[in-house]
Amino acid sequence: FLGRMASLNDLSLELNGLTELPEELCTLSKLQSFDIAGNGVELLPTQFCQLVNLVDLNIANNQIVRLPEDIGALTQLVSLHIDRNAIYTIPDSIGRCLLIEELTMTTNIIEELPASIGELEKLRCLLLDGNRLESLPKE
Repeated sequence: FLGRMASLNDLSLELNGLTELPEELCTLSKLQSFDIAGNGVELLPTQFCQLVNLVDLNIANNQIVRLPEDIGALTQLVSLHIDRNAIYTIPDSIGRCLLIEELTMTTNIIEELPASIGELEKLRCLLLDGNRLESLPKE
């Protein structure tokens, strides 16, 4: 049914029992805000980064193990919440999300941050507590 909602720009599916997301979600080209916090989602759809108009993305409190390698295609992101998942690595392409102001990554298993995170010059809030970081990027 999502594929028929071409004008949808705000979708909240927070606190449901979802374990996966339909691929048709990726056809919502006008989507600006997407919230699936508090579900059981393990993977984002393969074409997820086609949602290039996303401004706010909240995928916190799921079972996600990795972000899409092409997360940097989401160049309009201002707010990204990936807290309380099982994410162990952050793709280097995150550095292309130059508009990000708020990036919360608490309570994952992240061991290392990509140097490209230093490119996020508009970042005002970076939360990393509860991970496995042993060092920070030098650059």
